[in-house]
Amino acid sequence: MSIEHPVISIIVIGRNEGSRLAACLESTITAAQRLNQSYELLYVDSASQDNSTAIASKYPATVLHLKPGQPLSAAAGRSLGTHYARGDYLAFFDGDIVCDPDWFVKALPFFDDDTVGIVSGNIIDVFQKHNGDFSRLARRVFDDVVESRTIGGVSIVRRTAIQAAGSFDPFVRGREEQEFAFRVMAQGFRILGLPFPMCDHHTSDLTITEIVRRRRNGYYIGLGQVLRATWHTPDRWRYLWSLKVPLVVLLWLLSLVFFTVVSIGFQFYGLLLLNLISTLLIISLLAVRLHSLRRGLLYVMVEIFTLEGIVKGLLEKKPVDSGRLDYDVLQQGKIL
Repeated sequence: MSIEHPVISIIVIGRNEGSRLAACLESTITAAQRLNQSYELLYVDSASQDNSTAIASKYPATVLHLKPGQPLSAAAGRSLGTHYARGDYLAFFDGDIVCDPDWFVKALPFFDDDTVGIVSGNIIDVFQKHNGDFSRLARRVFDDVVESRTIGGVSIVRRTAIQAAGSFDPFVRGREEQEFAFRVMAQGFRILGLPFPMCDHHTSDLTITEIVRRRRNGYYIGLGQVLRATWHTPDRWRYLWSLKVPLVVLLWLLSLVFFTVVSIGFQFYGLLLLNLISTLLIISLLAVRLHSLRRGLLYVMVEIFTLEGIVKGLLEKKPVDSGRLDYDVLQQGKIL
């Protein structure tokens, strides 16, 4: 008897993932096999220039290749993967993720409640230090089953929730998960954070190069795009609250400029000195909290680019053909 559709579709997105992609795909297959239910694997590549698609083609996966020359984003990859997925549940991963082998087994039973549209779990960021050692830092930890109002790049979504809310918006270049989550909740579905390990996220420490790369790819613009998309919805204030840090930084920068101009214009050099001291104090507090002066300065840099992105994203109009994606189907996978 043939299987018409799988229970779960695993959708992995990536760009120039290299050897990390094999570890990601193998970990998701291991997790799916523990379910003892039908599944399928899809890999959506964003115009990689390395051997990512060749690596993915070694697995029984549907391999989709987004062509260069168009706006590429995580949202575009997830949207295309959703279009081809056939499962009752869709599990989303980035290519630098290693899935916990028991994640699917522990997570899927929560969908027995028909009101649950999305579940996510605990993520561990794995950094490689300069000496070759690895450090593990919990990015998101749920101590119990809790109601959540957002998701990250890794989650499991009920198909009927996607059918009701629509898929990921390819136009959004950052925070696309949050914009998607808002639409899912608007359809009456709940999002659950689960107290189980979901995955390891293999990443590198924050650097100026990485911050500039995100800016060049339009990631920070995505924050403004989401704000524009949610502006006329009840989620507007909730999303604004999630942007409280860059907004506080904006107030700080405006006050910095104002008091500097006033102190120079009226020759209140004591005020100028106080302004300088307060700036050094804020940076010092950030350095202490982040255990590094370098990270403190990088944090300020990120928030400045975030502010720039919010403004640009708010002003950027959504093109009529934003959902049209140019891609190739390199390999058709099968239900396992």
